Amino acid sequence: MLAASSARVGRADDAVSNAADAAADAAYAANAVANVAAAVFAYAADAVANAANANAANMMAWRDYDILLALNKREGWTDNSPVDPDLCGPLWADGAPKGWPINDDSQSKKKPSKRPTKK
Repeated sequence: MLAASSARVGRADDAVSNAADAAADAAYAANAVANVAAAVFAYAADAVANAANANAANMMAWRDYDILLALNKREGWTDNSPVDPDLCGPLWADGAPKGWPINDDSQSKKKPSKRPTKK
């Protein structure tokens, strides 16, 4: 009887050990899932920010195109006509990005020139 009792205790110890291992594995898996979720969220947030920046840049490029197209029609430009780059205004509408090199000739310090008038 003592042997049977000892065998039952051994199996109970094994069950407790297995349960502890399973709990540790579950905690590790939960931590891994949390890390993956955080990485996916960060990637998605970055993608949204990049898309917003790309959309803003695209809109500015089309604005410049529309200005140049209207001026071309009004002024009758040819392929040889010089075009003042300041016609579209400053390169950075809200100022140069942080860390962007600034020099004395920078457009961020110039005021846009007046658009040509119809002659």
